[in-house]
Amino acid sequence: MKKIKQKIYDLIVVIVTFCCVVSMIGCNDKLTIKQDYNFEITHLPYSSKDVEFGQQVEIRFQIRSIGGEYSGTTYYLRYFQFEGKGFLTDEDARMFFPNDLYELSNKAFRLYYQPESGESHILTLTFLDSFGHEKETTLTFTTPQETQ
Repeated sequence: MKKIKQKIYDLIVVIVTFCCVVSMIGCNDKLTIKQDYNFEITHLPYSSKDVEFGQQVEIRFQIRSIGGEYSGTTYYLRYFQFEGKGFLTDEDARMFFPNDLYELSNKAFRLYYQPESGESHILTLTFLDSFGHEKETTLTFTTPQETQ
């Protein structure tokens, strides 16, 4: 009986020693935190048909992270205007210029487009994050033709 107790004790010592050695070898002082999450852009429906010259159209946007959230992510906006003439501003009345990069301060925001010509308008908005992900959305507007 004494030999069985000794063998059990020896086995427990070996198992505990093995666990300690494995845990020390398996430890890594570098904690990996995932920061690089993809995102998507959504916007509410907006009035795109028969927008009057000089009328301001509001578009509400939302940036949504996919798969996780990292608070250090910064988002940016760049836009291109392929057809029409008009201007784009944000809710703070900051005017955007085509091909320039602007930092977005919130993940929910409003943009305003105001046509300055009577024709079709096509804008491509490119959203980027600080990790290089890029998403595009296209906005189209039609305005009644100006009478000459």
